[in-house]
Amino acid sequence: MATFQDRDKGGCSAKIRLKGHNLSKTFYPLNKRTARQLAEAWAREEEEKILAGNYKSAKPAQTTTLLQALENYDELYAVKHKGYSTEKRRIESWKKWKYINTKLADLTTEMFDEHRDARRKWVSDGTIRLELAVINAVFKKTKYGIESPAKETLSSLGQNKKRNRRLREGEQKYLFDALFNTDCSDVSRANRYLPLVAIFALETACRLSEIVEDTREHTTGILRQNLNLNGLKSTVFIENTKNGMDRHVPLTPAAVEAVEAAMALKKGTKGPVFNTTASAINQGWNRAKKRAVKKYQSDGGEDPTFLQDFHFHDLRHEAASRWKKYFDVHRLMDLTGHQDIRSMMRYAHSDKSDIEEMAEEMARIQAKAKAKLPTKSGKDRKPRKLKG
Repeated sequence: MATFQDRDKGGCSAKIRLKGHNLSKTFYPLNKRTARQLAEAWAREEEEKILAGNYKSAKPAQTTTLLQALENYDELYAVKHKGYSTEKRRIESWKKWKYINTKLADLTTEMFDEHRDARRKWVSDGTIRLELAVINAVFKKTKYGIESPAKETLSSLGQNKKRNRRLREGEQKYLFDALFNTDCSDVSRANRYLPLVAIFALETACRLSEIVEDTREHTTGILRQNLNLNGLKSTVFIENTKNGMDRHVPLTPAAVEAVEAAMALKKGTKGPVFNTTASAINQGWNRAKKRAVKKYQSDGGEDPTFLQDFHFHDLRHEAASRWKKYFDVHRLMDLTGHQDIRSMMRYAHSDKSDIEEMAEEMARIQAKAKAKLPTKSGKDRKPRKLKG
């Protein structure tokens, strides 16, 4: 059985001596729970694990701080991940947390609940979920003998909202006009690959990091030696995609034109097709969007949401949504490179025009079915028999 001892500042220590295990932990009041309540809850949970034979030594967790654990995880695991730059920012953000120097064994769910409640004032549950996922990864990968105290907090968050931003009527015209027509005073400094990369993304549903070199994602982009330009059967082989899988991508005639225009800008048989970087594309994209909105407004446009919240990555969503009219989900997964249907369906969305097309098709189906119904004209009726 556990024993408990009061400490200064309202604290309470719990000690467990059971089946050769000697554990202790000190708690302090948190939110509406007293230190004694926290200590008793911890003791019950640990004793159940010991009696069930599921207890793992928590000594590493009692001597390692969250800061040390994050640094170990960063050095051994995170640095090898695709999307490391984004994960690195989250790790650095956690290093500013007020509980960062707390021993892992002393971290509680209530502490992470406190983080969740504070962050909800500024960001969505989806963002908080990604932040807490880093903490869970620390405990999962580095094996400190205890479960992640952020696990319950993570499960309390709402489901991620699907991103369903589509290009609205008129937006594509203004956007691509701005991508092709730069306001750069020195034309030689303009990024002539920008509109070609955007066209390629819209035609193929490829990620930006798959199209151009991205050192943060450890990708090379599309290479000339991996192209197979064979008329209507043109394809490209993309190496080292986000999920670590290589794949072949079909190219539409418009995508082929973008590729040929890009290669004409710089001669060669090997190396990148689009000789630019993801960073340069993102910067040029943001400037082009501002020009497109300004032009739209000068032409009398009054929609305040015009091109707002439309990111380069949304071209991937737009492409998947357009092609889903013609291919089943499995063929669509071949195009986008998704590994499961649930992830795939987060990218394919119907807009108003899609639903209107469905309405037309349903009307045609019903009209065709109605035309096949037997008629009841006078010629088709059988004569009635007279009584008597």
